[in-house]
Amino acid sequence: MPSVSTAARWTTTHVYGFEKYAGTTTASRPRRRTIVPRVKVGSVTLTILLVSAICCLAILSLLHSNRAATRGYELRTVQGQHEELLSSTKVLRMQVAQLQSLKQLDSVTGALVAGAVDRVKVEQRVALK
Repeated sequence: MPSVSTAARWTTTHVYGFEKYAGTTTASRPRRRTIVPRVKVGSVTLTILLVSAICCLAILSLLHSNRAATRGYELRTVQGQHEELLSSTKVLRMQVAQLQSLKQLDSVTGALVAGAVDRVKVEQRVALK
């Protein structure tokens, strides 16, 4: 390190790319504000970091859009299954209604036939007397 005379108030020397003020107290020397001290970042490094960040964002965007498309496909599939189930439910309800009406007809016709048989028997008795 080069020696600096203490008489020179603002004499600077460069150490690791930073200025060092000699012969001053800490209260009188100006302070440089750095985020990370003693870190040199060149233009090539910044370019690589920028390209890497853009690639990461592109991959994240691609993953997000792929996930959205997959969920849309799954949603359409489930909606199609729902529609099929609704139509089969409708068909089954119509079949149940038809069978119930046939049972009603059987019970009504059975009662009518039984009533007709009773009338025939009564009429035959009356006619025989």
